[in-house]
Amino acid sequence: MDFAVFQQFADDKRANVGLFRLNRPDPAATPEEIRQAESKLGVKLPKKYKEFVSRYGGGEFGSSVVYSLHEDSRWFIIAKALQAAYLPGGFVPFSESFTGDFYGFRDKGGQLAERVWFWDHETEEILDSGFPDILEYLVEETT
Repeated sequence: MDFAVFQQFADDKRANVGLFRLNRPDPAATPEEIRQAESKLGVKLPKKYKEFVSRYGGGEFGSSVVYSLHEDSRWFIIAKALQAAYLPGGFVPFSESFTGDFYGFRDKGGQLAERVWFWDHETEEILDSGFPDILEYLVEETT
């Protein structure tokens, strides 16, 4: 999904607070925070994830959550990745289901791919979520 189309969707939804909220957002990510996160994770983050956190920060987004690049956040992506060290290598979570499952990106040679994957805690498998990128995931999760 094009980021401008997503912004229009998010702006339209935010206008109707009963349907959509951005609760206690973390600050928008700075270019330096992006560089630091990529360095610590050892991979380049997907372009659309970087656009999202640069515009909206992180934290609760509609009925979902997006891991933040803000160090003091309870949703800090580095801390979340360390807490979930049991996940398979090459899988970097950016969201969770609150039931033990994670949504994340897979490493493709040092670059995390845009496609969203789902880690199932019961089978301990990484499954294709069907979402081509984080923006499509968020649209589906908030509608």
